[in-house]
Amino acid sequence: MENSSYVESWYNQLKTNYLQRKRNRSLDRLVFILVDDVHIDFMHITTRMSANIGRMNSETRETRKRIITAEDINELSLEDMVQKLLDGESSVKQGVLSFFFVVVTMFSLTKRNVWNAVNQTSSIISSVFQRPTIQPLLSITAVRFASNFSPRRTKYKKAQKGKIPIPIGGSTKGTTVEFGDYGLRVKEGCRLTSRQLTAVHNTLRRKIKPIKGSQLWMRVFPDIPVTSKGNEVRMGKGKGTFEYWACRVPLNRVIFEIGGMRKEIAKEAFRLVSNKLPVKTEMIDRKTKPIVGAHGLPPVKPVETATKPVEAVSTEAQN
Repeated sequence: MENSSYVESWYNQLKTNYLQRKRNRSLDRLVFILVDDVHIDFMHITTRMSANIGRMNSETRETRKRIITAEDINELSLEDMVQKLLDGESSVKQGVLSFFFVVVTMFSLTKRNVWNAVNQTSSIISSVFQRPTIQPLLSITAVRFASNFSPRRTKYKKAQKGKIPIPIGGSTKGTTVEFGDYGLRVKEGCRLTSRQLTAVHNTLRRKIKPIKGSQLWMRVFPDIPVTSKGNEVRMGKGKGTFEYWACRVPLNRVIFEIGGMRKEIAKEAFRLVSNKLPVKTEMIDRKTKPIVGAHGLPPVKPVETATKPVEAVSTEAQN
């Protein structure tokens, strides 16, 4: 598959770049273009790929020039290095300071340590002009919707669609304010995308930023990859490509909390972000009671059995 794509890419380049998409090319002209132009470029790119060298930008090109210059310097003898330092060539200007340090060290030593000084000088010069190590360049790939919330890494690239959970038990988890003073609670189960959560987060942050001591918490995070296929695509051929990140939010779940401000400001901030969500929402505070189940019923308190005191029962029996 890779070979077919590689040949097809060269075929497209031949038609576009070398033949300029012109027809009725004679055979001798085609052979001349293949031998004179295409063959040279093909061998150059093949050699670059075998050496694991990608396309060079300006920074990489400058780094490559410095490496070639360093290789040329390493082939020089010690006398040539000193002569180039005295001449002041730009390729070895980085060793000027080290050279003067070596000279001062030589004159400060006595005659007894001349041989040691020569050895020390040669080791310093060799360390200055040693070949630099080539650091591998990091591969930077473009990420779609990089400005939205997304997990740093996941165990699997794709996930099943799943269903929005419906709370039918007795748990009240996530239905009350836990961190801030006011919360935004959804009234319907839904699947919120990273784009929607990012828009709500940015709007809330922009609204409460001028208030000193304000804080913001997000109770949900989009960590489920959603895939999609194009229109009128036949069945099969595997799962679709990645489209966006999302999260499943059950009914009556708090998604955002804010604190450190008056109730009027929090109400206005939640009013602004409610228009950016596809479901109905409500504002709650710390005094709001938790909700059990999918019908919005308050938690049932245990019934206390009324018992009469022992003294009252004994007095009634005597009468």
